[in-house]
Order: sequence, then C-alpha cells, then structure tokens
Amino acid sequence: MLTRVELEEWFSDLDKIIFDTNISINNIQRIIQPVSEIEKKILSIGFFDQFYYQSRFVIIVQLCKVFQKNINQKRNFHELFNRICSDTYDQDIEFLLMTNGSGGQLSVAKDDLINIINSLRLEIKSHKKLLIKVIDHRNKLYAHSDPNCKVPSVTDDELDILVKLSNKIYNELHYKFFIETKGFEYTYDWKIDEILMVLSQFKLEDIKKHKH
Repeated sequence: MLTRVELEEWFSDLDKIIFDTNISINNIQRIIQPVSEIEKKILSIGFFDQFYYQSRFVIIVQLCKVFQKNINQKRNFHELFNRICSDTYDQDIEFLLMTNGSGGQLSVAKDDLINIINSLRLEIKSHKKLLIKVIDHRNKLYAHSDPNCKVPSVTDDELDILVKLSNKIYNELHYKFFIETKGFEYTYDWKIDEILMVLSQFKLEDIKKHKH
C-alpha cells in the first residue's frame, strides 16, 4: 500500500535531487557565456574549470538517480510510476485524489494518473539514446577510473533536456496529488552571477590601481 507519508517523503527526496540539477545546469550555462572581457579573464582561471567539471558531475549523477532503472536507486521515476499504478492507496491519498478535480471518483483519478504516467514513460523512452549516454558517463567514467575508458560525449544542452524533463515529471505527478508545482528553474540564491559580479569589481579596481 502506498501511504501519503511515503508519497510525501518520495517527492521530498526527488525535490532535492532535481533542484540540485537545476542549480548546476543554470550555473554552467552562465559561466560558458561571459558578459565582458573582465569576466572572460576571471572565468579562465582553473577554479572555474573545476567548478564546471564538478557541476556536470553533479548533474549526471543526480539524473541517473531518477532515470536509471536500478534496484539500488530507491527514488527513481520508474519505481514511483510502478507504485502509483500498481499499489492500493491509503485513505489520505484517496481523499486527496477524490477532492482534486476527479468528481469524487477514485477510479477516475487513478485512470488519469495512469494515463499521465503512460505519457511520461513514452517521453522518457524517446530520450533512450541520450539516457544511455548519461548512464555510461556515470558508470564508466565517474564510477571507475579507467584511463582507457571511452564514452560518447554528452553536451550541456543534452543535459538541460533531461533536467527539464525531470522537472516536468515531478510537477505533473505532484500537481495531481497536491495541486502544487515547484519552480525548479528559479535558483536565484544559488546563482553564480553575484560572485562573478563581485570578482569583476575587484578585478576592475585592481586594473585601475596598476594603471596609476
């Protein structure tokens, strides 16, 4: 039986994982697009190369947690889909579904959920080749230090596709139960822009000092 407490814990865990990927993708997209010559100089130092690499690492590892079919990944989407479609629900979940636009009919609400999940499964399947590349990066490049390991490249834009897909999956399912969505893309407090602005100001002041 799927309980409301378990469902809320599941969404809470997914929330943290998915938000992590949004913070990281937003920041790497920002640092590859310097807005000035000063920023170019700042972003050329080794720290930001490492930051870029580590951010991609976070995105790939976290995406694998939610998309990879693996018994060791307890919070993947596939397992959540199976539980929602196959399990019975406790009274709290039944109440949520019957009061959230289903006309008070639990069977209608569950049929709607199954239709949503079937659609989401098809969307995941449409990105099968990309997901295989990401999983290969996780398993062969990051999890093992084989110097001769060769895996297909995964671009930042491709990672962004999967990040946005995870946002969509979470929000479509969460809304069905709780009539709420999460603005994962709004990562203002975690953006690197403020840091770059401060560093740019210091760099400009340093340049002015050396001119005098």
